Amino acid sequence: STLVELIQLSGLEGSIQGGQLSLFCPSDAAFAALPPGELADLRDPALVSDLQARLQLHLLGGARTASGLFTDEYAENLDGSFLFFGSDSSGVPTVNGLGLSAANLPCTDGVIHGLELVFEELPNVREQIAAEGLVTLGSLGFAGGLNADFETLRPLTVFGPTDLAFELGLQPGVIDMLV
Repeated sequence: STLVELIQLSGLEGSIQGGQLSLFCPSDAAFAALPPGELADLRDPALVSDLQARLQLHLLGGARTASGLFTDEYAENLDGSFLFFGSDSSGVPTVNGLGLSAANLPCTDGVIHGLELVFEELPNVREQIAAEGLVTLGSLGFAGGLNADFETLRPLTVFGPTDLAFELGLQPGVIDMLV
């Protein structure tokens, strides 16, 4: 019921109805588990564009069953970012590392998959490099003018050596020369 309320508040209800979509549907408990104040912010009429963007993270074009999704490994959602599909050690299908609580619930507008968490915007490559503490890789990317590529090349897979790997794998002074 929280998701239904938020869809109505967002003004996205009309664009969802009648389309063939896949909706990753957080439970009421998932919304209740958001950090304090976050659900109130989602309900704030002044922040409707933030609400729309957050909801679009949960929508894919086309009625996609779980088996079809996991064959693809990833897909672009309506927000323009990516959802990544896999499974946990028990074989439960996952989206962005979150286990599905229900899958392939058919409806007239597509298919619903249940979640016990609310998606957040994933970091971009540059942000993830910083979050992982890959300082040398980030410095080399900046020095090489790759920051724009990190923002625009999509999807992009980076095999990011750790700082220790750079230190052990290169002769002294090479990193300074590259930067």
